[in-house]
Amino acid sequence: MPKIIFKCHYLRADTSSKKISNTVKYIATREGVEHVQNYIDYIANRPRVEKISTHGLFSFGYKPINLSEVQRELTKDSRPIYMPIISLTREDAIRTGYDNAESWHTLMSKLAPKMAENFKIRLDNYHWYAAFHNEGHHPHIHMIIYSDNPNEGYLNEKGIENIKHELVGNIFNQGLQLIYSGMTEHNKELKNEFREALENIKLESNNKELNDMLMLLNERLRTYKGKKVYGYLNKSTKQLVNNIVDKISENESIDSAYKTWWQLKEEVYHSYSDREWKQPKLSECNEFKSVKNMVIKEVMKMDFSLMLTDNQKQEQEVLTKHLINLFTNIAKVFESKTPEPRIAHNHIDSKRLQKLREKRLALGRKLDDISNDEPSFQMQMY
Repeated sequence: MPKIIFKCHYLRADTSSKKISNTVKYIATREGVEHVQNYIDYIANRPRVEKISTHGLFSFGYKPINLSEVQRELTKDSRPIYMPIISLTREDAIRTGYDNAESWHTLMSKLAPKMAENFKIRLDNYHWYAAFHNEGHHPHIHMIIYSDNPNEGYLNEKGIENIKHELVGNIFNQGLQLIYSGMTEHNKELKNEFREALENIKLESNNKELNDMLMLLNERLRTYKGKKVYGYLNKSTKQLVNNIVDKISENESIDSAYKTWWQLKEEVYHSYSDREWKQPKLSECNEFKSVKNMVIKEVMKMDFSLMLTDNQKQEQEVLTKHLINLFTNIAKVFESKTPEPRIAHNHIDSKRLQKLREKRLALGRKLDDISNDEPSFQMQMY
């Protein structure tokens, strides 16, 4: 059961100026009446209201509030006006210290930025008034919230959930700290288990589906030109990383740690909502986004040759031999197409050679010297 009840009525100022002006009085003075006409007076003056001065209405600071001025302000023009009611059980109000106006005054002053944000009102336009009603079984506050800008103000289901989350986080802070501490421990445990499982994958070869995904990711990352971080990857590669995360999360230790962590998160969630939550896949859980980059980092370091089975290694060896033969044959083809060198001779006419010898003999040179001067063969490449 939720620890806090949050309800919010709504109307526009142009519904009826008279009704709006009496809203302040209704909150302050009337008991058990749910009519807008008396609301301000009711929350400020009704029995069991804790009065700040002459009535119980409070807002920012401690300056006395004039009910008539608030009524006039609310009826100046058409604007959305919200009337939240925030309620606790008597036991929780006493245990947490929210059984008095001062605690609520401090809390709503602190939460004003968050309240304005979720009511879609700029903070400098945001106005609120509240009064604490110390009812026996459900102490609660009534509020009035509006904007200086008539075009501002909108509260949806997400905004209501956010407000209840903020209220629970502040009112039940001490009790929730124990749960958050446990969540932190299990968060660390899960990430450590995940990292260990990821590192040990290098030595495994019996999970073909996972290995194929890891090798595909490795291939994509090595050819990827951008930053190798999850947020920078394209859609298909992100999905591949998600699939790897979810596959690894099937590990018994990781699955156990994640379930325990989720149970603690549900305990926090159910403190302000009775809506059921379904445990998402690990890759879809925002608190564990870091494991995606953990996968990317480890895959880039993996030596996938260690993950091959004996058959895969044999196939790889055969493929290597085929590649060697292929390159050898290609080399032979190139060799056969290369032109061979040709040898060309400088031929000397026999009559010319004879005249050369006679001339040298006439100069007194020996025949051996003459033979050494004869032209030799010369090799030319063309």
